[in-house]
Amino acid sequence: MDALEDRSREQFEAWAQWFDRRLGWSFSHTNRHLLRLVDPSPGSRVLDVGSGTGILLQQMNERDTGLRLFGVDIAHQMLTAARAKLPDRVALHQGSANSLPYSSDAFDYVTCTASFHHYRDPPGALHEMHRVLRPCGRVAVLDPFTDGVLRRLVCGALEFTFRERDTALFTSEEMRDLFQRAGFVNVSQSSYLHYKLLTLGSKPAPT
Repeated sequence: MDALEDRSREQFEAWAQWFDRRLGWSFSHTNRHLLRLVDPSPGSRVLDVGSGTGILLQQMNERDTGLRLFGVDIAHQMLTAARAKLPDRVALHQGSANSLPYSSDAFDYVTCTASFHHYRDPPGALHEMHRVLRPCGRVAVLDPFTDGVLRRLVCGALEFTFRERDTALFTSEEMRDLFQRAGFVNVSQSSYLHYKLLTLGSKPAPT
């Protein structure tokens, strides 16, 4: 783990004690938008990268469609909070988005909500998501974006409020380019609550 990841981990370790109380409602609301568009097929394998306190994993588990759920996060305390609310069948692991602790072609879906801008190597993280997806699998990244002055102001205000450090925010065009460079196809985007961008992509089928 490099210095940037270590600082990020320390920040999220501290956030874990109040995260659900202050932000749980907001994340639950935003996640419903992601789930409406992604809608994982019953019985599929889903990995949530940067799973935090397990809010999205809990929402997917409550669907009761036999999803096989996995979560990975850099912060031990976030995972502890997630473990307290999730059944044992949800597999949680501590690890970096830039070196996912899973084999290649392991998941039907990969999700990532509101943590992408904290990654030390965003292109590398997307390449890792591509690696662990099965052919024809889908990835969904929901993160703030900076198209236009108003969005940049909103993102700046949020970073100041939560004292976020070492973040990297992108425009919609930059996110699309990152996805395509990582090897994803059928890339589509939609905005939500004005300043959040959901970018979807698929891993190509074998040729």
